Amino acid sequence: MANTHKEILMTYLTEKRCDLESKITDKQHMVFKYDADVVNTLELQLALNKLDCFNEFADDVAKLMELSHFESLFTYIAVNPEYVRYRLSQFA
Repeated sequence: MANTHKEILMTYLTEKRCDLESKITDKQHMVFKYDADVVNTLELQLALNKLDCFNEFADDVAKLMELSHFESLFTYIAVNPEYVRYRLSQFA
């Protein structure tokens, strides 16, 4: 695969990850800053699961496409899923 295609693929993966993290941040704000209801907490848990699935997919794609030199784009995570899950467990 040409280097340009790899860059396009990495751009897509990075933008998708940023979008998922943004959704988690929005849901997190709704749950932790306002009165949380069952729907909001469930939406946050679903968003976390989507991010986990996407991260697994993106890591597999990076390995298959030999994108190791683009690996630095995957090291920054704006959302800490473990902390969010811990906070959600406080509601149970």
